[in-house]
Amino acid sequence: MNLLLKRISYIAIVLIFLLQIEAQATSLRVEKFSMPIKLANKISQPLSLSFSADGNWRLLAQVLDSRITNQDNPSYSIPITRLELAQLGGTPISNFDTGKIIEIKSGDVNGTNNMNLALNMINFDSDRPGNYVADVKFTLIGEDSTVAEDIYSFRFTKDEIASIDFSNRVTRLSFDKDKMLQKGSTQNLLSPVGVYVSCNKDWKLFARRISGTKDTTLDYFIKVLGGDQSVNCNVTSEYIHMTESPVLVATGKCTINDSMNCLDKKLINIDYQVKGPADKFIPAGSRSEEFEYSLETQD
Repeated sequence: MNLLLKRISYIAIVLIFLLQIEAQATSLRVEKFSMPIKLANKISQPLSLSFSADGNWRLLAQVLDSRITNQDNPSYSIPITRLELAQLGGTPISNFDTGKIIEIKSGDVNGTNNMNLALNMINFDSDRPGNYVADVKFTLIGEDSTVAEDIYSFRFTKDEIASIDFSNRVTRLSFDKDKMLQKGSTQNLLSPVGVYVSCNKDWKLFARRISGTKDTTLDYFIKVLGGDQSVNCNVTSEYIHMTESPVLVATGKCTINDSMNCLDKKLINIDYQVKGPADKFIPAGSRSEEFEYSLETQD
């Protein structure tokens, strides 16, 4: 009886040992070794692959989704063809596509191998901001068709883009000579200032006076004259007194141009008015005032 138990125990130990060796014969592990790197038109995720196989082996990759989904706005996604697999140094291996299997490398070196690759997402200004994810399956096929797999979820963030530009950053305004001899005189610009807005989200444009000089001799006013048809301008019949409190200039939708994969610039025309003191003549000399424009994005 004791002899039978010993034989059974021996056989069980041998079987477990052999199963462990077979499980270790083909193995694959994929992990990132840094955060995504954001370049001019590309988001790159460096990857480290460690794998082990006996005999002849092949290393493959394929995507599991047909598009790269925006997790914050599921109705929007990016074509999977803009995701590429590349050597870490930048040399492309291949672009992904639905159902396409990419052979990364093959060989016959036994034991553990290490490889550094990168997943690169080609970036357009017209891409909606938010968090994106794409699942990529890596497969190692060893001798006798032994298979090891690992799935890497490529996660990246498309940042907000918001910019303001001007037809003239420095605007010069001179009082007419006859107004210099009048009390409480006012002066407008000879031509409006163009403010251009680009943004990949809905936006609000504000303006305020930065009172660096603390000059109380003159009062400054602003008036929105109009703009592009798609912009909701805060047009008023009267000029608005400029203080350190922000004044709403305009609101608008995101300026994305999908057909050109870029952001359009939307125009708002602005006029300034300067008003002298009601009971005094305007003192001679030059003055400088600064106005700050700011964009507030909206979901």
